[in-house]
Parts: sequence; C-alpha cells; structure tokens
Amino acid sequence: MNRTFKTVCTTMVAALALSAGASSASAEFHSEVAHTIFSGSQEGTGTFTVDPGTIHCKKATVSGTATTATTNSVTVTPRLEECTLTSIFGNIAVTVNMNECDAIITTNGEGHSICPVGKSVTVSGPGCTITVPGGQTLLGGTFTNIGSGSTREIRGHGNVTGIKYSYSGFTCGSGSGTENGTSTGTGVITATNTEGAHVGIWHQI
Repeated sequence: MNRTFKTVCTTMVAALALSAGASSASAEFHSEVAHTIFSGSQEGTGTFTVDPGTIHCKKATVSGTATTATTNSVTVTPRLEECTLTSIFGNIAVTVNMNECDAIITTNGEGHSICPVGKSVTVSGPGCTITVPGGQTLLGGTFTNIGSGSTREIRGHGNVTGIKYSYSGFTCGSGSGTENGTSTGTGVITATNTEGAHVGIWHQI
C-alpha cells in the first residue's frame, strides 16, 4: 500500500501535501491486504504560493489502488476544489483542472508529476491562468503512522519548494519558466479492501 499524499501534486497544492514525503530509500508502505483501495484528504487548508499570489483550496483529495501488500511506489489521482487565489486584487475564485495529470509517489520521498502529452495542471480564474507542467520531481515532508490494527492510517506533512509554473492574464501579469512555487499542507490517507471494510496501512523505514 502506499501513501498518496501530495506533489503539484504533483501537481500541486494539497495533493502535494498529501503526497510529499521524506523517507529513506529502504522505506516501504504496507497494507493488511494485497488489494487495497485508498483515499486521502487534507486537514485544514492547503496552500500553493506563486508570484501572482497564494492559492488556498478548502478540499483536496487523492485516490488510488495498490495490488500488493508492500510497495515502493503508487500512482494517485488528485482532486482540488473550492479554491481561491489571494492576490493584490483581493480574493479571486479559481478552478484547478488536473487535465488527467497524476502523481507517482515513491518510498524515497519523491513525488513525480505525470501528465498526458500536451497537458498540464491549470489554475484558472477571471483574468488569470497558472499552468503547472508535468515531469516534475518534488520532495519535502514527513510521515506519521496513526491508529492501531485495522484503523491504522498515514498522516503526511508536506512542505514542497521549487515547483515550476508559468502564468498570464491581466490580474496576475505574466511569467514563464518560474521555479519558485511552494506548497504546504497536511493530509491523512485511509484504506479499505475490495469489500469496503477499513484496513490498516502504515509507513515503515
């Protein structure tokens, strides 16, 4: 089983927090069962800071499936909702479109953003579009095991820097090739078996 906590989010924001981590190369993610269906959600509000301002998303979730009880990587699908860009013009409602981009999370603490050819994550609102390309490798966070037995879950604390992005529009200006994006957040991953019963998952070094 694996973690699914965050990467610009790979692609960005809290999905990043949900999937960024700093673990050793020998670390593994474990589940009580081989076929594990997991889901994660952020605690509080995640942030993604770029030159035009700071993006806050009230809802950030990830989902994925593992087919072995022990794994070194997992592919997760992030979803970000109810997002706002706080800029010099005030608060602007924005929509985050993952455009079929996913994240591969590995046990060495890396989050790899993957997107179909020609697609990127976009954050769009009135007069502002921020584009976060795939193909990025990001890390920065820690894991904490919580609960016991079949209630075990994994909490991820993310603090990601160096996120690449570009932006354009009359409310956010323009910039390209920028690599100073940061994302922070905390998320919890829980898991079930194929029958919907909760199963324990944990991170082990």
